[in-house]
Amino acid sequence: MRPLDVVTVLNLGLFGFACATKFWDRWLQYRGPGNFAEFLIYAAVIAAGFVVFWYGLRDGPWTWGFVALVEAPALLHFAGVLVPVDGARLYDWVVLGIRFDKVVHLASAAAVAIALRRILRWFNVQLGVLEPLAILLIVMGLGAFWEIVEYIVMRTIPGAGVGLYDNNLQDMIANMLGGGTAVLLDRVPLSRVPK
Repeated sequence: MRPLDVVTVLNLGLFGFACATKFWDRWLQYRGPGNFAEFLIYAAVIAAGFVVFWYGLRDGPWTWGFVALVEAPALLHFAGVLVPVDGARLYDWVVLGIRFDKVVHLASAAAVAIALRRILRWFNVQLGVLEPLAILLIVMGLGAFWEIVEYIVMRTIPGAGVGLYDNNLQDMIANMLGGGTAVLLDRVPLSRVPK
């Protein structure tokens, strides 16, 4: 199996396990059984994202290092859901006023920015001096897509508990900081990525 095949199967398996053991219980505990639709929407969008990413990029020249890079944020997400801390989940842990959720957004955006640079090389897309800005805007656009999904859920499903504008904007700021930092610091030579 190719590296991307392995992590896609791993992610779908971890996601199924998290849905069966943690996500559903949390929805019942904090938001009540009436929010099954909210749970299903998030589960469907996340699972579809895994499949689309795999299908679109499965034939790429990806190394185990590249796959580990894009897998790290997914593992942070699963840790946030599955790892208990002080009787709550890791996602709810706050250090220095920052929730672990924001750390996951920052790390995910950084990993996506670095991965995008390599994907652009694979597709032989030449953006010149605009490449850093284009990568940052794509990262922010992907993050905004998820925030739009959360907003639609909040507006259409009674009692949805995704958070309000403050949470959405904090997530988007974390995405911008993570993507921007990666764009500034990612100077790894890409000569090993086929053109």
